[in-house]
Amino acid sequence: MQSRIKLLTTLTVIERPPGGFDDECPICTDDFESPVALPCKHIYCRKCICEWLSMRSRNTCPKCRVILFTNNDANRGPVGYERLQLVALAFQHSGLMGDRYEEYTDELSFNVSTIQRASAAAHQYLAEETHSAPTEDVLIHMGLLGPHLIAMANLLEGYAQAAGRPYSGYQSRDWKLIVSRLIDLLLLADGQTRSGRDVVRMAAEYRGRIRESLTQDLIDIHSGRFFEPDARLDSPCGDLDVLLNYMVFRCANLCEERRAQQEELARQQQEALEQESTAVGYGMRWLGQAVFGGV
Repeated sequence: MQSRIKLLTTLTVIERPPGGFDDECPICTDDFESPVALPCKHIYCRKCICEWLSMRSRNTCPKCRVILFTNNDANRGPVGYERLQLVALAFQHSGLMGDRYEEYTDELSFNVSTIQRASAAAHQYLAEETHSAPTEDVLIHMGLLGPHLIAMANLLEGYAQAAGRPYSGYQSRDWKLIVSRLIDLLLLADGQTRSGRDVVRMAAEYRGRIRESLTQDLIDIHSGRFFEPDARLDSPCGDLDVLLNYMVFRCANLCEERRAQQEELARQQQEALEQESTAVGYGMRWLGQAVFGGV
């Protein structure tokens, strides 16, 4: 199924029939302006449907509710070369190219080279236009996950600036609190493995836990607009979506890497046992021939 961006960028204005259209735009309830037709054949004003489908939670036709694309945290911003340019600017604004990045917590400490390696992975993730949702088990390992969260959190604030919506002072403060709370919550689960059936709910679960933690401390969670239920994708709320989905993505990678390491270790152990068995067999045959003249 095509992405949100692909759909929005390929909508083309259709010709009006000689008698005009039979009814009005279902969204603005006014005469059609620059009408476009969705794959389901329903017609809307181009501006109206683009605004409708730019909301985080909306991926269906407003009229018949047919699914038009898969909701994905990568379905944001420009595509192609323009997207790469924007993410490159985000990298420059983030401070990750030097040592001017925010660490977000005192509980974890990583050297600059570790953060820069994690930054390259975060940069690649943000530049990609689609991501497949993990379905296998995930591993929470903060020694390995921590630098990736720090890198992505810095990169997303740089992305907001590059996209022309720089964080205000309040938003920067709230973002630091959000990332710090996320790290604290993950530290409590350090070393845990989550089953595949829980993965689809993991990002939403941690969003709710962060919100609850901030609310309990009487912190205004509405000032920074990171928890708006129906915000646009290119918004502070969308940035938090990306951070949480990247967390799940990295946890899935960690679990896959650990499984691969375990399989490699088991293979090496099996080879060692086979080699040892072969060596013992040779030794026994030699001893039998030397003592008994053959066995």
